[in-house]
Amino acid sequence: MFGLRKKRRRKIRSLPFPRAWLEILERNVAYYHRLTPEDQAELRRHIQVFLDEKTFEGCGWLEIDDEIRVIIASQACLLLLHRDTDFYPTLRSIVVYPHHYFSTETRRPPGGVMAIKNELGKMAGILSVDGNIDAKTITVEWEAPASMNTIKTKLKEINYPVT
Repeated sequence: MFGLRKKRRRKIRSLPFPRAWLEILERNVAYYHRLTPEDQAELRRHIQVFLDEKTFEGCGWLEIDDEIRVIIASQACLLLLHRDTDFYPTLRSIVVYPHHYFSTETRRPPGGVMAIKNELGKMAGILSVDGNIDAKTITVEWEAPASMNTIKTKLKEINYPVT
């Protein structure tokens, strides 16, 4: 099984990165321009695998589009640069809310989920991030798509440290 997964991931990484996704990265992910060309290429390959393996669910009236998927994937995959990774194996689904969301969940997610939660939580425009290990989901809440331009502007202002 692991051999098949590696082979499938190699195939996905070898595919051309969609031009529309690159434009989303360049327009909305401030730190992308600060990465070396090699790191940009590695990040793009990670994003391809991440988006192939994870599902995104929009709650309420929110329709998930490539812009939402690529921005969230770029944040999660930034943490994977220069690492031999298994792409958050316990994470299967990312739930995105178009408005404020409050959870009564009090359990603390494990390290991988917590890492995503911490990094996404730093991003301007993100209202909350919650992880559920049992459901293997990350819930990201940000303002409705009508305010996406505001979020884009704030994302460009982020001085995001690359570690």
